[in-house]
Amino acid sequence: MKVVLARTAIAAKQFAATTEVAGTVEAEYGTVVIKGTKVTLAHHTGQYAGQLPPSARTDVPVLGDKDIILISHIDGDTVGGVASLMGRKPENPEFWKAIAFLDEQGPHHLHEIVDPQLRRLVMAYNGFYLQHFFSLGNIDNVTDVTAEVEKHITALERILSGDEEFIFSCIDAWKANEAAIEQCLELEEAGTMRVFISDGPFCNGAYYSPRLEQIIPAVVTRNTATGAIIVSFADGGQQVSACEIVQSLWGPEAGGHAGIAGSPRGKKMNHDHLYNVVALVLERLHGK
Repeated sequence: MKVVLARTAIAAKQFAATTEVAGTVEAEYGTVVIKGTKVTLAHHTGQYAGQLPPSARTDVPVLGDKDIILISHIDGDTVGGVASLMGRKPENPEFWKAIAFLDEQGPHHLHEIVDPQLRRLVMAYNGFYLQHFFSLGNIDNVTDVTAEVEKHITALERILSGDEEFIFSCIDAWKANEAAIEQCLELEEAGTMRVFISDGPFCNGAYYSPRLEQIIPAVVTRNTATGAIIVSFADGGQQVSACEIVQSLWGPEAGGHAGIAGSPRGKKMNHDHLYNVVALVLERLHGK
């Protein structure tokens, strides 16, 4: 079985037009969803909005050895969906519910996972993910990422089987990343927004300000490695929709959901783009 990643809607459409794609997992690009011939696991967009995240699904078929799965990115929710289609998803329903919850609500809700053992398993996977974040060198191309996904599935098997040495090492990586995030802070608009410029660490869950000792409503990050800009809100988008903001600036290929959304996959965003989105977020938050 092969797993193929396409970061843009154009690349995904072209690939699906010339190759039979049996299954897709979160192959969502703003308002565009690429469908599989056998199964489509999506939950953000159009007719699929509101469905269970792929990692929480228990009703998916196991695909054939020669089938192809198309994805748009690699994260815990996507890997859980792919593992299901491969028949290799480690059994732990509560863990997968937690992964799905954080995929929809954002990583800053980790503290809401009240079971300490479950929380440390999620922290361990997050630590592994941070050490093995996959970014395409040429993000316009379709790339075979089967080996990358295999690494994640193997790590999940180790974590969920209770490999304590591995779990500890992954949690240490997670803690180191938390410290690195604060080094990326570019601007802290008192009580309103935290703005990060990052060359690696994922900063959009960093709503808590150690300096102000409070939760800040919004985070905007420009990732200089991938060129992406991500907007997220601590309340999950109840007051302001992150998806509405990015699509109003960059069109329908920008997307996500109300709580967290990003610039179009594959488009390099610059400092002017960052300034524009920061200004719009402030405008929306202050009701202008």
